[in-house]
Amino acid sequence: MTREYFDVGPQAHHRIPYGRARLSCYRFTNPASRGTIVLFGGFDSYVEELFPMQRYPCDAGFDVISFDGPGQGATLEEEHLSMTPDREISVDTVLDYFQLDDVTLVGYSLGGCLAMRAAAHEPRVRRVVADDILTDLFEVSLRQLPAMNMPRTTCTLATSAFRCA
Repeated sequence: MTREYFDVGPQAHHRIPYGRARLSCYRFTNPASRGTIVLFGGFDSYVEELFPMQRYPCDAGFDVISFDGPGQGATLEEEHLSMTPDREISVDTVLDYFQLDDVTLVGYSLGGCLAMRAAAHEPRVRRVVADDILTDLFEVSLRQLPAMNMPRTTCTLATSAFRCA
């Protein structure tokens, strides 16, 4: 229904091989492209939610690529890939698939944190925009729980696993 509302045809949708699974991805092109923007959302996002945010830069002269990484949208529901902090791996896969070497990476919500991490590891990302309000997913999640007597080593290991930078 979202695709129909925003007039997104099947030619815009790509299923990018990712290990034994596939990433759900959309590409919108501008014939007079001034560059490429790659974007993704946060923790429980669907790439289709970003259609309105993809139209504006495309109309302004950019090619726009968006995708569901592990733990997001169709990649979670259809491919059963759970969320991981190493977003640079899926960004690398998308850049390889479209043969891109100079992109702007944009991440929304938790995606902003993941975009910063991906940009630190992927040299083809030349510019990064983090539209984000958190820097540590584990800390934010832990604050939502009542005080618990967890062993300190567990917290340290978990914090290291989810820290994005």
